[in-house]
Amino acid sequence: MKYSQKENKFCFSSHRLRHYACLIFLFLCSCATYHTQAPVHDIDTYKVGNTLFCRIQNGDTLYAVAWRYELDYRTLIQLNQLTPPYALHAGQSLRLNGETPSVPQTIYKTPLKSTLLPKTNEKKQAPFPNRITCWKWPARGKIIQSFSSRNKGINLSSVYQAPIYAAADGEVVYAGNGLKRYGHLVIIKHNDSYLSAYAFNDQLFVRENESVKAGQRIATMGKTPAGKIQLHFEIRKNGKPIDPLSLLQ
Repeated sequence: MKYSQKENKFCFSSHRLRHYACLIFLFLCSCATYHTQAPVHDIDTYKVGNTLFCRIQNGDTLYAVAWRYELDYRTLIQLNQLTPPYALHAGQSLRLNGETPSVPQTIYKTPLKSTLLPKTNEKKQAPFPNRITCWKWPARGKIIQSFSSRNKGINLSSVYQAPIYAAADGEVVYAGNGLKRYGHLVIIKHNDSYLSAYAFNDQLFVRENESVKAGQRIATMGKTPAGKIQLHFEIRKNGKPIDPLSLLQ
């Protein structure tokens, strides 16, 4: 069948329009694919000048926030002038950097009278040991990923619900699933410098503020979001990750 010049021109224009429509569709699809969900730190943090702040989420603790941003918990205390018991609430903002605010010195104009307090039979909480003499393995299994710049600890693989043990004596300062990318997480404070973390647990057997002993069962091994059975184990000194293999015995 023959077409007139006008009809040929119309058909050509229709082909071009369909071609452009396909290109626009592909472009929009590529944009939708490229703009994935923003990283966690982009959602939870914001800047005022050169100072970085984070917004506290439900379930956050001082130690969980310090862990998330690889900071020494004492730095957070000083930057934000926090006082014991360091309770945080959702929506609160914490400074993550900058100079430590100066605390005005209190000057007493009148002499203070010394008061003798009656002795009590209350037992004082034992202080954290300054030095940890032995680090125990947190689980029995195979190392499937070692410490590196991209992996802040080691990954151990075993059977589902294998027992997870505390690597050293300490106090549980976080137990929950509020930290994204860690699943059900336990963080233990061993002394003023050392913390350890146990991620991707299935069941937790400890609570926050609970004292634990080295080798005590604290959880069972669970699965990563990808379905792998493993424990992700980290040790941090003054807020910075170190290779657990340099300490484990």
